[in-house]
Amino acid sequence: MIEEDHANLIRFGSSSMSPVNYLKDIWPFILERYSKLRADIIPFDNNRITVNEIYGHLGERIDIVATAFDEEFLRENNCNSLKLTEMPLKILASFRNPIFTKEILSVSDLREQTIWVSEGIGIRNYEVAKRFLINEKNIELKTYRFLDFSLLNKCANSNDLVLGIDVWGKTHPLIKSISLDWDFRLPYGFVYPQKPSIPVSRFIEMVLPAIKNLGYNPLL
Repeated sequence: MIEEDHANLIRFGSSSMSPVNYLKDIWPFILERYSKLRADIIPFDNNRITVNEIYGHLGERIDIVATAFDEEFLRENNCNSLKLTEMPLKILASFRNPIFTKEILSVSDLREQTIWVSEGIGIRNYEVAKRFLINEKNIELKTYRFLDFSLLNKCANSNDLVLGIDVWGKTHPLIKSISLDWDFRLPYGFVYPQKPSIPVSRFIEMVLPAIKNLGYNPLL
């Protein structure tokens, strides 16, 4: 029985920036088709060494991670993907910042602001948006290597902002994601090994039917 469970096991990576809440919505539907599948949640820290190790070796300790990616990311990490949405790049702000009350921002609203941006996320649309902000006058950009709660806490207790996506902002209760009047979006979905195990392949096969059955996308 132990061997059978292991043979049907899928290990989902979970971090503060890669939550696995979607499973409670789609897993029951998938089990209707593949009742022997098992799921383990494997927590990991959002730091350079851990993240590079996970994405570079999917299938060894962790099989599937929900994250933003693009074609270059997939090539560099030699992994496969299932895109489930495109998430617009937004501004993550705390209630301490006056822009918190706004529903949509223009770039002019960001003048005289300090914005934290990823140093090396490597996703093309993020880098293009970052260069756009660099070329704007009176916006101070600071860089981080990996987004984690220490930075979110810093922003929650100051006027500092973060350039990010909804799923990152939702992890902190004192931070709000605010739309910008631009159209920079990041592909978002599952990354998994180039040669997935049978359980992983079955899960990936059933994700889109599960979402269609739900009538909404639980990753949003």
